[in-house]
Amino acid sequence: MGWKRILTACAVAAAGASLVMGSAAFAVDEPKSPLVLDMSTDVLPLVECANRLQPVEFDPQVHEYCAFAYYHTDTVSVRAAVADGAALTINGIGADDNGRVSNIDVSDGATISVVATNGESTEEYALTVAKLNTDYRGNEILPAHVSVHGPHSGEDSALVDGDLATSVRLTDIQRAPRKMWSETEMSEGTTGIVIRLDEPRWVHRVNAWASIDQWAETLAPGQPKHWWEGDALNIAVRASDNEDFTVVAKHATFRQDAGGLLYWDFGEYKHVKEIQIWFSNQKDSAEFGPMQGSEYSLSEVEVWGLPDGRAPDTSVDHASYSERYTGFDPSAVEDQWGVNRAQALAMQYGIMLPAWMPSDGYARGTINGEEIGKAGGLFPAFYDNTNLGPQDYLSGYVKGDSVKDQGIFNQTLMETLGEHTPWAIAKAPVAGNSISSAGAPFDFLSDSMRKYADSLVDIQYGDEGDWSQQEQDAFEQWFDWTKSTYPGAVVHSNQASNQGWYNLDTLRSYVQQTQPDLISWDRYYYTTSGKWGIDYQPDDPATMIPHILSSRGPVADMATQLRNYRQVASEGLTGDGSQPIMWGQYLDYMFDANVSDSQKSVIPMVSMAAGAKWFGLFRMEMNGYDYSSLFDIDGAPRREFYEWARVFEDIRGYGDYLSALNNAFLTIKAGDYTSRSGNETAVEAGYHLADFGSAAERQAAARYGIDGVDVSHRGTVNDGRPGDVVLGYFDVLPGLTPSKQTEVFGASDEPVRAVMVVNGLVGTTDTTETRAVAGGQVDRAKNPLARRTDNGSYAQTAQDISVAVTRPYDDAQLVIVDPHTYQPHTVDVQYNAHGRGTVTLRGVGGGQARLLYWVSRSAPTAEMPSDDATVNTSDGSNGASTHMHGQPQTTQHSNRRNDRDCAATTRADVVNRNTQHSPSCEDRAIDTLPRTGSSTQVGLVVALSVASMGGALLALRRAAERQGNGVRSQA
Repeated sequence: MGWKRILTACAVAAAGASLVMGSAAFAVDEPKSPLVLDMSTDVLPLVECANRLQPVEFDPQVHEYCAFAYYHTDTVSVRAAVADGAALTINGIGADDNGRVSNIDVSDGATISVVATNGESTEEYALTVAKLNTDYRGNEILPAHVSVHGPHSGEDSALVDGDLATSVRLTDIQRAPRKMWSETEMSEGTTGIVIRLDEPRWVHRVNAWASIDQWAETLAPGQPKHWWEGDALNIAVRASDNEDFTVVAKHATFRQDAGGLLYWDFGEYKHVKEIQIWFSNQKDSAEFGPMQGSEYSLSEVEVWGLPDGRAPDTSVDHASYSERYTGFDPSAVEDQWGVNRAQALAMQYGIMLPAWMPSDGYARGTINGEEIGKAGGLFPAFYDNTNLGPQDYLSGYVKGDSVKDQGIFNQTLMETLGEHTPWAIAKAPVAGNSISSAGAPFDFLSDSMRKYADSLVDIQYGDEGDWSQQEQDAFEQWFDWTKSTYPGAVVHSNQASNQGWYNLDTLRSYVQQTQPDLISWDRYYYTTSGKWGIDYQPDDPATMIPHILSSRGPVADMATQLRNYRQVASEGLTGDGSQPIMWGQYLDYMFDANVSDSQKSVIPMVSMAAGAKWFGLFRMEMNGYDYSSLFDIDGAPRREFYEWARVFEDIRGYGDYLSALNNAFLTIKAGDYTSRSGNETAVEAGYHLADFGSAAERQAAARYGIDGVDVSHRGTVNDGRPGDVVLGYFDVLPGLTPSKQTEVFGASDEPVRAVMVVNGLVGTTDTTETRAVAGGQVDRAKNPLARRTDNGSYAQTAQDISVAVTRPYDDAQLVIVDPHTYQPHTVDVQYNAHGRGTVTLRGVGGGQARLLYWVSRSAPTAEMPSDDATVNTSDGSNGASTHMHGQPQTTQHSNRRNDRDCAATTRADVVNRNTQHSPSCEDRAIDTLPRTGSSTQVGLVVALSVASMGGALLALRRAAERQGNGVRSQA
């Protein structure tokens, strides 16, 4: 349903002030327990057979799936998790102990059969894999002639024979001098390669494979080579022999990714007949290296571009971001909203997800508008400056004409994403980590950046710099300047660990002096390969919540950072809590962190329950930079990409509510783990933080209507014992005006009070590859790109969480945010004679969250009775129930998008039932409600309506944002 039709139908009804979305109760029988609980390939996402762009999750009741294998994928492995006692075969072969069969040939396509039986019944699933000899975007390998320029041994023909076993050895490498910044083609004597096509073609990128034979050690002893590897390269192209070369990359990387892959992406299609790629005496990165090799072996070179006769499509849809990101000035809404600048920015933009993407000139791949629309809500953040030379980096900043040219920016990407695209800058003003050396504030936006200044929503100054008073003074100057020059941008800095920021008094001083909108840090919880020298991945589910929130144990510094930043952000600009600001952290969502669903989700969801309102993403690049698990070699999003997209959607969906709330208390209902002693708590008490059931928690809980929590484990981890549950209690922001509260939550006679419930039970992930080495020994090495064996999926970690509630004030009504559509529904709680009721959140996967809040109505409302007080908000993560509220996944995705469009009419007033409704909207909203329940019937009353034109327009704006390929699109 188009947003214009919604606008017409629903706005007219809103103007009449008599539109209701009705109510309904559902009853279905519990389906029989399936034999196959989960199924996946280790590379390819499952997709709708009719639509390769629509990924789906496994549903035990859907028996046919498809997948697409692109050029370089000839074999796959398939893994299934089955019920206890069931036997599993895949293509007739018995699965290994992990439920996997490997090396299934898909070079010509294949239909893969997955069969489970327990002697009484048999279930069979079919996975049809279609083979495409293109990459994900439809490019193909172009015929090319490749020759080496400079000293080498071996035949040039080895570079295009399709055989990685043949190679050319580059010896005595000669690099272009530093004046290469002004050179447009390879000079005589410089080492490089020349690629020639028979006719000009539209070229997208070049792939190559290489290995490093010898190193010229330039680092201090003990520095990890994997981070610093790589020479820098220049890349230039021309369309004919009579034209001059155009430089498309000033310092592309020769640093190896997994498997020795090199990946040079032009960022856009170039009409090309000849390509020159040569070594430069320059860095491949603003921060590091180079660790230059003295000899390399180059095995294969591939040129990728459009099929013959095709030109680039100039009519490709843009990302279609909402106007909410353009031209916002928080000072203009101060009186209407009643909150400070920081919180006004949070409410306008929601929880933002700036993702680090490369600037022009590095030849690192970026996702396009279609792919960004699938990513669940992220937007680009640029962090490097193409134009800086080595001396510029040493000084920390640059002055002169170079900053007016390109700056920290990717103009090519921004042009493809289109109008209203939000974007961010990290390492402002000129890509350095320190800020104090930059001097007095100056306008560092280049001409190309300034064109998009109205949608610049986030400026991070420096990155991971050490604390000093000089640095703090510099932040104050730059923050003040930015607020007046670019008022719509969140201004902040970012820290890492052990750099002088832990001390509470230091952090308070920084906030109260510099007045940032946000405080943030980066410290990553998972490193599957231990690349940083420490492996933070917890092996015991009992350690996960302490891993995030406790200040004791082997990773106490990480949790201490969260506790301190949460406290200081809550104390705010004045230190007394009346002017809280945002806090957040970077998520390691692609770098070396390929873990299970529950492990992906638990960090951001627990952080949001603790009050976080911002997440930086490190990083979004196509070429596997730093061991990315998000894309395969052909640029196809892997299933890991879509797992993260689902998490990002939850962040954005719940963020629409949480951005108007202020965290008042955090508590942990401790689980039952064999590795914990009987009286051991999950975390120790702290600032507005205590165990569930403690005196401090009971006092806080009464305000939010929470009278008890009971947990039942439905998954397979932790020996069936219940795990931790985290609850965050929230009030509306200090000073929030009633009209703004109504716009977000619906009309209420009392200030809204909210509770976020997070299943803190997670599992583990094995990314260990077993490889044979000399002497018959076995090497078990962790590899983030290895096939992943989960013991922590949503299904394996699912819990039923029963929350006992009492009304926190007269006429209080409980509302739940639908975990699929993020639309509010009232809960028909049945209270006993003592005023106590129970709401059961069924099948909440590990790391997933549910959001409830209380509103009050002075006028009585009719409520439909339910059969019990159970609310089923299952996402189907329990293997014994149907997935995604009992309907096939293919229809669920479509309904989820349509429901968001239609249910936008309901944002303003969630429980006023004294109006009429649109049948089409009602039917769609009802159809997408959770349906999985017990055999005794489960009821969920839905009451949605529009109370005012203002609330309807806010909702319609958000529906319009979700309609296209924009930041809220369903992945």
